[in-house]
Amino acid sequence: MEARFYIEAGQPKVMIDGEWNALSLFLESDSSFSEAVRHIELKKQRRWIGNTSVLHLVSGSKFEVSTELDLELKKVDIYQNQLLALIGAWREFEKKREPHVVNV
Repeated sequence: MEARFYIEAGQPKVMIDGEWNALSLFLESDSSFSEAVRHIELKKQRRWIGNTSVLHLVSGSKFEVSTELDLELKKVDIYQNQLLALIGAWREFEKKREPHVVNV
């Protein structure tokens, strides 16, 4: 999975595998919530609903990231370690604001 971090109109943005999807929305809006990170780390069974995103444990350590705001926005299945790595990369990008690509 490739995440391209870039600046658009002065705002940090991320494209996942060449598209803006539910995971992009989650990283840009809800990944800053410590409750979301704890939910992922503990692999909680119930859904976590943020301002724009929904996290749901599908099985084992695989999560589904979706949104109820735009039903046409593509859902993304991602493993726990990949999701936590992307959250960490997003936080670093927000601080440094240097465009780059991360593969997880």
